[in-house]
Amino acid sequence: MEEDCRLGPVVSESQYNKVMGLKMRNASCDKNQGAVKQGATLLTGGSRPPMMPSGYYVQPTVFTDVDQNMTIWKEEVFGPVLACRTFK
Repeated sequence: MEEDCRLGPVVSESQYNKVMGLKMRNASCDKNQGAVKQGATLLTGGSRPPMMPSGYYVQPTVFTDVDQNMTIWKEEVFGPVLACRTFK
């Protein structure tokens, strides 16, 4: 991420946990499996920005190899997350 890039936090701890949980669901996020576990590829992001050690910040995140049955495609994330797929 560029040093002069402006990035705001997600709205709450609950939303932060939801956004981070969509990457790789674990025992505390049992609603569905995460995008990586469902077969998506994490292209970039998916963690806290290193220059922002506190607060509810998430790096801009891009998933590829997403299909229409994955949670990351079906649910609105409300965070800096992009799910990419191709169409024929």
